[in-house]
Amino acid sequence: KLICRDIGLPLIAVINCTNNLDEFVLGKYIPEGNQFIFFRSEVTEAIEWGGAVVFEEINFGNPKHMAFLNSLLDDNGFVRLDNGKVIKRHPCFRFFATMNYGYAGTNSLNKALFNRFEAKVRIEDLSDEQIKNLLLQKSSVTPKIADDMIVVYRKVQTKIKNEQREQIVSPRDILNWAKQSEDSDPLTAAEFTICAISEDDEQFEEEIWDIAKMKFN
Repeated sequence: KLICRDIGLPLIAVINCTNNLDEFVLGKYIPEGNQFIFFRSEVTEAIEWGGAVVFEEINFGNPKHMAFLNSLLDDNGFVRLDNGKVIKRHPCFRFFATMNYGYAGTNSLNKALFNRFEAKVRIEDLSDEQIKNLLLQKSSVTPKIADDMIVVYRKVQTKIKNEQREQIVSPRDILNWAKQSEDSDPLTAAEFTICAISEDDEQFEEEIWDIAKMKFN
């Protein structure tokens, strides 16, 4: 989004693949009076006239709804709409996608599609200092509590990695924990935030709870 802003490229559409990506991503027929009219989507407009499109969480999307990306991002870029019209990719069209690795419910991205991306960037985990700044800016916890929360976060993160668990803990979970602590205390808030990442694994939940108690009991 910042790139588009800085180079003056219109950001036409942001698609959340977890709930908005469907078979009508390029457009669909809609009843109008006694007939059906084909209405093109914002994605199609960007492809034909130029602009940027972002697919958020692309590895959550249904692969069959993304099949058109292979031809769109190929050397001769084009898409075929349901009304039969073929749209050529505009020289100023740009496609971006984001994804998180390892989340439950995600799909492995098709290798042919993955290889069509001209640039791939993997963003590493935030540093402790970055997370601390986030907690202090977005919540009212003290620096000491923020430091202790980060210690718990790192221990839970290491446990997940060492035990090869499917659960994910992220800075967002720690921020939720900090915000919940504003109306109670860190240990009470931990039960409904950081401990909740265990999902239905009661033993893992107790283990996270024990880690939190070491800092906040």
